[in-house]
Amino acid sequence: MRARFLVFLALLGGFIAPSPALTAEKAAASKPTLVVRIRSIDDVIADAKYVASLMDQEENAKQFEGLIKSKIGPNGLLGLDINRPLGMYLTLDANANPEDSTAVVLLPVKDQKTFLGALEDFGVKAEKGDGGIYTVTHPRLPPFVPPIYLRFAHKYAYITVRDKDAIAPEKLLTPDKALPDDRFAVGVQLRLADIPASVKQLVISSAETQLANQEDKRPGETDAQQAVRTKVAKHVVAGFNSLLQEGGDLGLHFDLDRASNRWVVEASLTGKEGTALAKQIAALGKRESLFGGTLAGNAALGVLLHVALPKDLRDTLGKGAEEAINKDLEKEKDPAKRAQLAELAKVVLPTLKAGELDVALSIHGPTASDHYGFLGGIKVKNGEALEQAARDGLKRLPEAEQAKIKLDAESAGEIKIHRIDTKGSLDEKGRKLLGDNPVYFAFRSDSVLAAAGEGALEILKQALAAKPEVAPILQAKASIVRLAPLLAMDAKLNGKEIAEKAFGEKGKNNDKLDLSVEGGKALKLRLVIDTQIAKFISVLDKEKKAKE
Repeated sequence: MRARFLVFLALLGGFIAPSPALTAEKAAASKPTLVVRIRSIDDVIADAKYVASLMDQEENAKQFEGLIKSKIGPNGLLGLDINRPLGMYLTLDANANPEDSTAVVLLPVKDQKTFLGALEDFGVKAEKGDGGIYTVTHPRLPPFVPPIYLRFAHKYAYITVRDKDAIAPEKLLTPDKALPDDRFAVGVQLRLADIPASVKQLVISSAETQLANQEDKRPGETDAQQAVRTKVAKHVVAGFNSLLQEGGDLGLHFDLDRASNRWVVEASLTGKEGTALAKQIAALGKRESLFGGTLAGNAALGVLLHVALPKDLRDTLGKGAEEAINKDLEKEKDPAKRAQLAELAKVVLPTLKAGELDVALSIHGPTASDHYGFLGGIKVKNGEALEQAARDGLKRLPEAEQAKIKLDAESAGEIKIHRIDTKGSLDEKGRKLLGDNPVYFAFRSDSVLAAAGEGALEILKQALAAKPEVAPILQAKASIVRLAPLLAMDAKLNGKEIAEKAFGEKGKNNDKLDLSVEGGKALKLRLVIDTQIAKFISVLDKEKKAKE
């Protein structure tokens, strides 16, 4: 099985990039464009066993571990050293010729004789030739598969295809250069800065051609709709161009930290120093959100998103939104309703034209009575005008509906807070979530906020008092133990009991999920999940099936 895996890795390198000879001059100048690194086979085995234990598959994990251990002798696992990293590196040709690019797979070898014997046991023949390079063959390989070559160096097997010159001694990268960075169990790094200029230009030209083919107006599309579509497409192409021309490194990393019981997924992008892209990424790390301070509290779930469009795209989208609203107004036959909608449109349009989305959502609880409190907020351009429109709209509601709404019921400083009574208005699920507590909402000059459920008034007041802060572009934090009753509600299960089974008494310390996207030195997406959440998902799934 392992020998077949070795052959697969070698073939993978060949299919990613065929590799006829590079000249010595090209090889000396080339750098790996793509690097893939796995910390070690031992780590992979340990991670698999750990995950299996979380999913109640411990017996299968023990059997798997026993099978692996039975194959490990004094000369390693089939001759491989299971405690050192493995991976591959790919170098693109400077002239954008795929056949002049190279891909090399690295496997850590503990004993060459055992390794070659393991290959032979599975019908893989490795015949040594000039310069210490082996030609690898197998009778079942299809004829279109190019020749596979192998060389032993630096305690590794270097495997490539098509041309043995790719693993000539002077061209080999030592393991510390080929497989750098051991912070993560699995790492993939694409060095955008080292992609040959000719390759970049080829990709950019193709993208621009595709854009040009899309610019013609489509049937049923208005001028404004066409302008929006074209402008968005141009920004996508321009962004792609900037990424290729000014990008530094693009990385994707995975890790299972068994010591801290966390999964970590991280993607990152850097710009070349001094470029516009690098400055844009740095600026993203300094942007404030109106709701940056609202997530500082102890919420069961907190989500924050704030993004802004470039000015020219913002203007185009604003015109498109205005055209769409005017079309809807034309469809309204009732003059009075049309006039009301037109007034509302005047109030809403400035926010739509602003081209900025700054929103927050949080869930608080559960309380002693097993209810939750919810908070939502959105940035607007003219909160006072929106509030006046709401007051005017209230007057047109039926008296029974007006009676449920009390304007200026509370206040937070100079900000008036309005209340909506919900008794008799919620279904069974709504009452279970929120109780019979009222909904509160308030308008500031720059935002609209609303809160519902138990403790809603206090939650809203705290949010109104929170100051804008520098915040990630996207941030989501959750406590699964506290959300368990909510997550199990649709299945009519006892969420607290399920959480206790999954997390135990110390559940509050190992039930967190944290997702963020932020700028700074790099544009970075980072997801951290406590591993015990997998146990919760498994228990919840079993309880659902048992109930069915």
